Amino acid sequence: VPGSPVHGHGISAFVGQGQSTSPTSSTSSGSSGGGNLNEDELITRRRLTANIFRATAKVYLHSVISGDYPSCPEIRSGVQEVVTLVRSMPPGKTSLSSSVLRSVVFGMCLCGCLTDIREEREILVKRLEDEQVDSVGNCAEARRVMEKVWEYRDLAREGERMREMYPGSYVNGTGM
Repeated sequence: VPGSPVHGHGISAFVGQGQSTSPTSSTSSGSSGGGNLNEDELITRRRLTANIFRATAKVYLHSVISGDYPSCPEIRSGVQEVVTLVRSMPPGKTSLSSSVLRSVVFGMCLCGCLTDIREEREILVKRLEDEQVDSVGNCAEARRVMEKVWEYRDLAREGERMREMYPGSYVNGTGM
């Protein structure tokens, strides 16, 4: 049944074929042989970018099927995979990280919006901040979108806590 979680898992399995969270692990037989540093870096960039796109595609798929719930196991798994891949890049602004991050800004924004884990939020924001130094691309806008979503989600969660603490009060709209 299209649109069902069962159908989504089949698509997710297809998208996940050849997946690796290691940016340097080979998913094809075309190895560079380790001689040319530029060629090795190009292969690493492509692999890392492809793996982030693949993980982001799964996050997007499951957010469409299950809704935008950061606690959904498939969404959590995909976000964790993206964060792991982002963390595997050299720290700070390097040619490798710049090339990859500018290619996956949307994916980082999507995953950032779909996490409630403070550490993951901080990692994604830090990488976007590192890139926005040059004011090139959409890094600053992606960061603003994520922060607005987090603000909205955190306020909604606080409202839920207040309704649980004070049932029957004005907080939940029923009066006394």
